[in-house]
Amino acid sequence: MKMTPIFLILFLPVLPVLLNTLIFPCTGINVTKNGKTLFGNNEDYYTRYTYVIDFIPAATGKYGRTYWRQSDSQWVQGGMNDQGLCFDGFGTPDANITFSPEKLPYRGDLVEKIMEECATVEEAIYIINRYRFDRLQELGQFIFVDKTGDSVIVGGRNEENDVDVIRKHKNYQVVTNFFISRPELGNYPCWRYDRAEAMLEENDDATIENLRSLLDAVHFSSNASAPTLYSNICDLQNGLIYLYKMHNFQEFIIINLEEELQKGAHTYVINEIFSDVRLISPTSGETVNQGSVTFRWEGKTNSRYQLSYCTNPDFTDCASSEVGNRYSFAQSGTGIGFLFAALFYLGITVSTRKRSFPKFIIPFLMLFLLVSCQPNEDNNGITPSGEVGEVGEISATIDNLQAGTTYYWKVTANATDNFTSETIVETFTTAD
Repeated sequence: MKMTPIFLILFLPVLPVLLNTLIFPCTGINVTKNGKTLFGNNEDYYTRYTYVIDFIPAATGKYGRTYWRQSDSQWVQGGMNDQGLCFDGFGTPDANITFSPEKLPYRGDLVEKIMEECATVEEAIYIINRYRFDRLQELGQFIFVDKTGDSVIVGGRNEENDVDVIRKHKNYQVVTNFFISRPELGNYPCWRYDRAEAMLEENDDATIENLRSLLDAVHFSSNASAPTLYSNICDLQNGLIYLYKMHNFQEFIIINLEEELQKGAHTYVINEIFSDVRLISPTSGETVNQGSVTFRWEGKTNSRYQLSYCTNPDFTDCASSEVGNRYSFAQSGTGIGFLFAALFYLGITVSTRKRSFPKFIIPFLMLFLLVSCQPNEDNNGITPSGEVGEVGEISATIDNLQAGTTYYWKVTANATDNFTSETIVETFTTAD
């Protein structure tokens, strides 16, 4: 205890520096080209919270919308409304904003007001210029993107010490965790920003594949202090969200916002709707024996899968094979032994003292539950490994493919009844 004052004297001067390094990294990328607008985001955080997706239908004076957030907080991280306006937030150093005295105070979350009432970036800027954006003091900065391709980064401090508003001047805009107009305030240089900018200089196509590659190139791995927990790509013209879990860019789920809003208010847990699929083999460009090809991938062993393989990349007129586990009651040796013992014991008890039946029915039921629920081998010869619900290796063998032919293959999966996930497409060639 006597050392506490000395510790505080030494620690307090560096506390602001330490806090400044605890900004949790995230990356946002907007690309607009040939009439197509996409927005991609990596959500990086040091604690692996359970993340959820909320769907809130339209109401009087409010657009329908979806938000992604931590399960234990109502503070939304990002979202999109049914008008094609989306946003995301990014932690930054403190900008020490002094809001203009003409701006009105706003009770509530100004971001939610914008998503409820605005269809365009211009409308969002009008609200930002009218009200104090107090949430910027807590988080840092936001990006807003609409389906016309307009986007704006809101945050930092301009020359009047008010909120800085930075419009897009290229057909793309990148945001990470430093202020574009005031990089001297901290968190710059930023390798994620520089890498995304360099990649966009080489390829600025507004395609899902290009955005997926960009997000993959700037993600943080599982062993990082703040790994990428989920990623999303919003197709603003079509109201679609491509969702990825835990920087696994091989598996994705496509969410149709209009269809989900028609179901009423509801929430999904991101972890529960994925099957954690990672393709193993055949690898891209591999040459295999056409006589017998074994497809292998990792995934949750209690999900159901469909393997599709085709000679054309658009997967028309393809062959497919259902692959998965069926779980049914199968008596193991221990379980069946306990079951017969319980039946024998119950028969004696009931025959000698009927009033004791309730006393022994509960132990009987407990013993019955010891009967094992074992996975049966699928009719297609599937060989899963691992416990039920855990990730294991899954394989399916297909015979008599065409010789000297390039094939495209992918896997779709159902971890729940709500969504079907699918993987990227891999290719291989059969030997002559």
